[in-house]
Amino acid sequence: MIKKRLLNVLGVIGFAVVLATLSLTAACSPAAGPEKTKIEMFGGRPADSFTVLVFALASFISSDSDFLSATAISSGGVADGLKVMTAEPDRRSYTTGLTATILDPMFGDNEGFNSKFLAAQSRPLQLWVTLDPDIKTPADFAGKTIGVPREIKNYWDIFEGVLINAGVRDSVEVIHGGLGGNAQVLLDGTVDVTFSLFDITQPEVKASQYMEQMAVRGELHVVDLGKENIDWASAQIGFPSFAAQVPAGSPFVGDTPTWAVAFTYSYVADEELPNEVAYEIARIAYDHGSKGDFANFHAVGGYMTPERLPYSDYTDPQDIEYWYHPGALEFYREIGVPGL
Repeated sequence: MIKKRLLNVLGVIGFAVVLATLSLTAACSPAAGPEKTKIEMFGGRPADSFTVLVFALASFISSDSDFLSATAISSGGVADGLKVMTAEPDRRSYTTGLTATILDPMFGDNEGFNSKFLAAQSRPLQLWVTLDPDIKTPADFAGKTIGVPREIKNYWDIFEGVLINAGVRDSVEVIHGGLGGNAQVLLDGTVDVTFSLFDITQPEVKASQYMEQMAVRGELHVVDLGKENIDWASAQIGFPSFAAQVPAGSPFVGDTPTWAVAFTYSYVADEELPNEVAYEIARIAYDHGSKGDFANFHAVGGYMTPERLPYSDYTDPQDIEYWYHPGALEFYREIGVPGL
């Protein structure tokens, strides 16, 4: 009888311990919050600075937002990510991408896709480079084989326009490719000149990984595209001039400033992206840009500052309401960004 009572007491004590443990666990465990809305963010090639910064913003959104989680997706290039968004209408309400001003799908076959600005990311300086010290301007390209950007409307047009205005378009052979492919064809001797870019972190200009790769083979020289050539090419496709000066003393430039092409790369979304999502993306990008956090992911992230993040290349008063996503514009106006 005593043994039976003892077992009953132990059973009661054990049950009480289990209840206490369950109560303590419930008190210490965080309550499951509401499920977050998932968004996709397209970048370019995995190693591109553009893509690294997309992954950075996606990670900030996932950690900071109470209602969003973001997945970054690399692609064959910035334009390729944009093509996915353009071609698949059912993704437009939860997908963002990157575009350069000159690549904006409003100027191409956009399949009803209306690109709207969320935040600025970078403004690389794009031009040609060579291992031949005698090639100094596009006029020296005559009879040469050159690596050029992929044949994408407006993007290729502006560089072809430089060749046309320099009077050498009919005397050169061109090989279209991406940044990595263009570096390789110079390294293996297929071309005499190739397309590349600087990673710009205002006010400092840094050589991109592609330039550093090519410089391993020999002394790399930057070709001065000429402001007059860039001005003419920009005008032919209906844009203001994209001419930008690379300061003297920049890598591979020497003592004389050089002219290159520059246009802003931006995070964009279709107008179908909900306003509250666009607002949240702009808010988080601005917050981390203010702290300098993007520069911890890539040197180009130094461009993403409070002074630059809110501005697209379309800031004429009559254009702002059209080009900006209403949600992002609401945030920028709420914090009092000048000019918006």
